[in-house]
Amino acid sequence: MNDKLKGLVLGLSLGAMLTGTAAFAGGTQIEVYFRELKYMFDGVQKIPNAEQGAGFIYNGTTYVPLRFVSESIGKDISFDNDTGTIYVGKRIDKDLIVATYTGGQVTLGDLYEYMLIVSGYDPYTSQYELTEDELLFALKSLVSHQLLAARLSPSDAPAIKAKAEAEYMDSIDYYEFTTDGQKQALRKLLELSVQVDHVLAAGATDDVLKAAYDQKLKTDEYTVVSVRQLEIGYGDLFGITRTKEEAMSIASKLSEKLAKGADFEKLIEEEENDEKSIYSTFFEEVPVNSWEDDRRASSLKLPINEISKPLDTTYSIDLMRIEQRRTLSFDEVKESLRDDYMTKAYDDFIRNEMPSLVQYMELPKP
Repeated sequence: MNDKLKGLVLGLSLGAMLTGTAAFAGGTQIEVYFRELKYMFDGVQKIPNAEQGAGFIYNGTTYVPLRFVSESIGKDISFDNDTGTIYVGKRIDKDLIVATYTGGQVTLGDLYEYMLIVSGYDPYTSQYELTEDELLFALKSLVSHQLLAARLSPSDAPAIKAKAEAEYMDSIDYYEFTTDGQKQALRKLLELSVQVDHVLAAGATDDVLKAAYDQKLKTDEYTVVSVRQLEIGYGDLFGITRTKEEAMSIASKLSEKLAKGADFEKLIEEEENDEKSIYSTFFEEVPVNSWEDDRRASSLKLPINEISKPLDTTYSIDLMRIEQRRTLSFDEVKESLRDDYMTKAYDDFIRNEMPSLVQYMELPKP
């Protein structure tokens, strides 16, 4: 319920009592006072009809008709007599089945519980509406996780539950949930997540991961370099008056000095002008594949502590000095390889297996 609606429903303290009349509430007779009220919505006056009722004053507080307020701000209103529940705005049937699949189903309540944890979206309190595509994506994600979790070996279940409980205890303070329902939803989703991770990682043996590692070595995937770089800016992009040709000339001169052992920072002090467009940067253990063309080639082939040829980046002329080059070991990247394996396993499941396992998937119409 938004703040505008809350304010109107809870009432405004006026402290004025006019003509009174008797009314009954919960079997108890109370005395209320009716008065003619003017209702303004964003500067526009609206008048309740006979069916919508009239406002009244009780114990110094003015109460306004909920149906009139709701309909005036464009919200539907309904009443469930069996549960004594008043619905303002959309009425959410949490038991509505939105997906069925081999071995189970998902209700609308399951979906909203899932979304509360993974995205913070709560349809009961959110000030915005998710698109149908966003809801459908979340539904497919939940169904896929439940299908995968069902493949967990019963013998692994106790250890997985204990791991999930440990993660719950580590994260409960971060979420700042206050209700038992929210906390239980978090606990359930964390257990589901741990189950899925375990299932997806089942085939990620050391031999499989080592084979992937060896393959990536062929493309320098795990080659990293520590680089000290001198950049001479040029062009209008950053308001620099220096031309490309002038920057190239400075780079050539500085390259010779650096090759003779000059210090990067001292060269900047000698050559810098008021634009402050010459500067030094140090990059530690940067993957060579994060660079392209000449810069990547230099990072791979340039001898340690030698100065590169001037490199044009379209906004500066750079000089590089490789201070360290090494290949990350298998143990250093093992977890990353496992993550890659799990991502591929999940994508393969979504694409190749899940379609034949889902019988029904449909969201309620707005």
